Amino acid sequence: MTEVIFKTPEGDEKVSLNPGERLLKGAYTLEMDVRYGFGDCGGNCVCCTCHVYVEEGGEGFEAPTAEEEDMLDTAFNLEDNSRLACQLKVSPDAEKIIVRLPES
Repeated sequence: MTEVIFKTPEGDEKVSLNPGERLLKGAYTLEMDVRYGFGDCGGNCVCCTCHVYVEEGGEGFEAPTAEEEDMLDTAFNLEDNSRLACQLKVSPDAEKIIVRLPES
């Protein structure tokens, strides 16, 4: 299991995920979809509402696909470490992942 920390406006929220699970699953477990409208499209890479900044543990993620990069081009406050949680699978060797939600 990998500890995933989401830095949210309400503070740090933690969840554990298995290798191969997407970060979006952790966000749903923490009910971020209800509180923040996070992951509105259900993980289909068509809405950009699961935009996060990967602050730690990003080296284990696969490179973004062209589809993800196109979607990120529509995101507000894009940074070099911007990714979509619906596209990020936990790698088997990941110990800890920290992501931050963009402000509004």
